[in-house]
Amino acid sequence: MNLDKHLERVQEDKTVQEVVTEIEPMLTGAAIASALILANFVTVLFSALALSSSIKADNKLTKRLNKILGSGNKYKVHIYNTKEPNAFAMAFGNHIFVTTGLMKLLNEKEIDAIMLHEAYHNKSMHIYKGLAYKYTFYYIAVGVVIAAGPLVTLAPVAVALVIFLMMKVSEIAYNVTVAKRQEYNADSYAAKKGYGKYLISAFVKLEKHIKKLMQKETCGTMCKLVNKIDDALDEHPSDKKRIENILKKSKELKSATYGKVKNFVMKAWK
Repeated sequence: MNLDKHLERVQEDKTVQEVVTEIEPMLTGAAIASALILANFVTVLFSALALSSSIKADNKLTKRLNKILGSGNKYKVHIYNTKEPNAFAMAFGNHIFVTTGLMKLLNEKEIDAIMLHEAYHNKSMHIYKGLAYKYTFYYIAVGVVIAAGPLVTLAPVAVALVIFLMMKVSEIAYNVTVAKRQEYNADSYAAKKGYGKYLISAFVKLEKHIKKLMQKETCGTMCKLVNKIDDALDEHPSDKKRIENILKKSKELKSATYGKVKNFVMKAWK
């Protein structure tokens, strides 16, 4: 009798072991995906904390943007103290950031146009959509881990590397399709609000500023090739293409002055 019970117990242990063996790849894959998401959140958090000491709210810009949009006190505009001319929106809350470098480079109307562009990103939840795409793909990678089976336990680093590469490829695919279209739509939104020509003049100034900086650096054939690849894979279209998009979409520039404005812009590019 004792022997029968012992055999039953051995059989039960074997069944549990088989179940554990079957779900182990899934658990490992979920752990890897969760770890990557956590690492991403930690990186964003530390970046935000690092920026906090260089950021202050700007009531003047806040009032100006909300007045243009008729949005009460919905948007909050902040100044980020850095020489780099840039502007961006945060995923959490209706916060828009403009750098001191951009404030020095552009005039008031051009800054308004840039803020409208960023407000549209916020309004259309572009950042949330990008995060949803990215994090969903992390868990799709779990399927790859499950398919890998025993390889997960034998070569977890190799499997993690494959998942990382898959995510990078998916990120590039998102940037060159969805994200680029979002940038065009944000530009068109500013143009529809009557700020198309100011957005164009802002892009022209930014392009001249970048060219001026690049003149100070030596860039050979390989360097230029890398820059072209970076531009192609970046989520932001080139300033020239963005200007052409605004010229096509902006009602105020679709009149007889279209050709004159376009020629002026293209000359400024040289």
